[in-house]
Amino acid sequence: MDVTAEGVAGELLGGRLSADLTMRRSPDGLGLQGWVGITDADATQLLFGDGTAPLTGQAALTLQFEGLGRSPRALVGSLNGTGTLTLDQMRVASLHPNVFASAMRSVDQGLPIDAPRVRDVANRGLDAGPLVVPHAEATLTIAAGVARIDTFKARAEAADLAVTGSYDFSDARIDVRLAMAGPAAGTSLQPEIAVQLRGPVSAPERVLDISALTGWLALRSVDRQTKKLEAIEQGRPAEAVSPPEQREPIPQREAPAAAPRSDLPAAPPRRSPPQAASEPLPPPVAIRPAASERRRILPQQHRPDPHRAEPQRAETQRPAGANPFPAPIGTPPPPRVLQPLPPQTVRPAF
Repeated sequence: MDVTAEGVAGELLGGRLSADLTMRRSPDGLGLQGWVGITDADATQLLFGDGTAPLTGQAALTLQFEGLGRSPRALVGSLNGTGTLTLDQMRVASLHPNVFASAMRSVDQGLPIDAPRVRDVANRGLDAGPLVVPHAEATLTIAAGVARIDTFKARAEAADLAVTGSYDFSDARIDVRLAMAGPAAGTSLQPEIAVQLRGPVSAPERVLDISALTGWLALRSVDRQTKKLEAIEQGRPAEAVSPPEQREPIPQREAPAAAPRSDLPAAPPRRSPPQAASEPLPPPVAIRPAASERRRILPQQHRPDPHRAEPQRAETQRPAGANPFPAPIGTPPPPRVLQPLPPQTVRPAF
């Protein structure tokens, strides 16, 4: 016995419902075959029911299926088929694309690239706002009561969105992964951050995956260091590698001028070299140290006291007729002149 319902129409979840169903009884149970189409429905209610939904927008769903089972649960668990899902004006909560710029800025300012610190920065960046997706399309495959996403195409603002996952009709549980990729920022790869939604449809658990983002930040840091070294080898400033908004002027420190010493004698003025060979050279000038310099050279115990009167020295009495200019010490004495003896008369001895 077959029961067929064709041209079913109505309102469902804020949109329009269209369906064609055929039910068939067999020795193995109750068979179900049909086609269901829903347009302009509320995406939150269609995909997540009345619970806290991570996204909002309008949805359109088309399913073509068949199944066989002895109970309603077994019938739902045996469904097989295909389908399409279309989302318009979708807004994914806590998935702001500015997370990549925040992470790069934090690392450039000295943030260590490790999982806990990057996770904190990523959470703050994602919570800045939703990801706006004007239009998205997904193709579905239904097998053993589980609908899986085969392909997903989306046009998001300032980021690329990829979605994979599954929906279990029997337990009303989802396991969906939303991966958002940002601009390459001068590297060969794009940064990526993923959000995993697992659990009951009404209250799925949200898990943040930053492994790809952490690896990309490390690769970007190595690439920047390599470019800086290449710039230094080529004679270019290493600051040219950094983005203009991140460059900081380096203050130039001037060396303090040495204070002139007042205790040193003034140097004689320099004379320009003679222009012609006939110009006579100046005579050598003997530079005598100043009085202050001489006092500095003398030992402490021989320095004269300016407040103490110098005693009068007694003059040495010279004999009359003495040479007023005595010979200095160490001068050899003058040679002695031998005087001839007077002649003597020699008398003979008798």
